[in-house]
Amino acid sequence: MVHKYGGMDTVSGDIVVRPEFEFKEYVIPPDQIVNRVSNYPRAGKKILPTGTTIIEWDTGEVILPDGTVERTTIPLEGELCRSLTIIFDYEIEVGLYRDSKETYYSSVFPVQHIQRRAYPFNKTVIKTSRPTKFYIAAATTYDGIPVIDTGIPTEIATISTDKDEHFTGAIGLGEIEYEDIPGLIANKIEIINVNIQAKEAMLYTLWFWDSATHADTDLDEDTFRDFINLDVATSGKQIGGTGQWYLQSSNMCILYEDKDEPTSDGYYTLHLGLMVSSGSGKSSGSAGEVQLDITYTPKL
Repeated sequence: MVHKYGGMDTVSGDIVVRPEFEFKEYVIPPDQIVNRVSNYPRAGKKILPTGTTIIEWDTGEVILPDGTVERTTIPLEGELCRSLTIIFDYEIEVGLYRDSKETYYSSVFPVQHIQRRAYPFNKTVIKTSRPTKFYIAAATTYDGIPVIDTGIPTEIATISTDKDEHFTGAIGLGEIEYEDIPGLIANKIEIINVNIQAKEAMLYTLWFWDSATHADTDLDEDTFRDFINLDVATSGKQIGGTGQWYLQSSNMCILYEDKDEPTSDGYYTLHLGLMVSSGSGKSSGSAGEVQLDITYTPKL
């Protein structure tokens, strides 16, 4: 089957098919069709920088605006893509190419989820005017989109506090110390695990806030999201009866959203508070050191 376009552009919705482009599509018997899917990033969303990102599906290369080269999950090695899905946070432009010839190019997409069955392509160009969380997948058949929809894998990431920088002050009984920890790869996450190391064994309560404004006496302005108790005094462990105390809390499902703007390099912030809920109070400095590892999965 031969498709030809010439003269005036053919417009369908927000897709413009460029003129003077011809390609042949060979029909493959249904029993020989194998759907292959390649995606970027491998899981979750990635912060895509401002500028032009080029995805070469044939080789699996992803060329970021600064020239850094990353990779899709698999190279499609000569196979053409026929469907794709894109998930993002801010406006983007999308171009699809076959052997460097433009098959179509979109106007700005203001929506946050694109699905297309498209003319065969092997290169995608994404243009962004600001950093955006981003996920893209392409399939080699027109029926590949359902596979893409259900096939976004789960990424597991960890964000950690630093014992020398965070929660270094004295905390009295019932008092709280706040910290804002940048480095989240998504603003919507599910917290699944918290590990704590502490020099002093007592009942700590870890609070989660969705903004750097933290607590507020105005209930409408308060940014409280959740809290968990970390009972190091009762359930914590020491190695050899000496040194710091350890406690692990797992199988959690805390849905968290950072409502502040991302940092200049495109990351989001985890807003925390540490309270002493039982015990004599946490010491300042090295005697009262606390360190937290918080494991999470990005939510699309």
